[in-house]
Amino acid sequence: MEDLKARVAYLRGLAEGMKLESSSPNGKLLHEVITVLDQVADAISELNDTADDIDEYLEKLDDDLRELEEEVYGEEGVIEVTCPHCGETVCVDEDLDEDENLELRCPNCGELIYENDSYDADEDADTIDNKREDTEGNGDD
Repeated sequence: MEDLKARVAYLRGLAEGMKLESSSPNGKLLHEVITVLDQVADAISELNDTADDIDEYLEKLDDDLRELEEEVYGEEGVIEVTCPHCGETVCVDEDLDEDENLELRCPNCGELIYENDSYDADEDADTIDNKREDTEGNGDD
């Protein structure tokens, strides 16, 4: 964000170096455009600061909620899984492991964390290949 403000300051310096009179139409336009760019850069900076504050608040709220859930529900039946991609800790009900089609994705980064091993893609591919060979072998020669 500081880069944007520095670039606007650079443009302001260039405009002043051109010694355009603010009474000329081109000078007025350039001055107003740079003023608007400066205001936009300030607004974006404020929005980024606000977003950082909200992110920090949500993390604290999430921690408080996790503590409350542990007090109310206890930790029985919950498995904590750490995402290998972003390091986020994800709590999963241990009964979900029995589901045949379980695919667990990280809520933070969206990457696949766990996939149930009961589904064997290689086995399905072999079955498809065998069916294909049987069909091709029975074709007209």
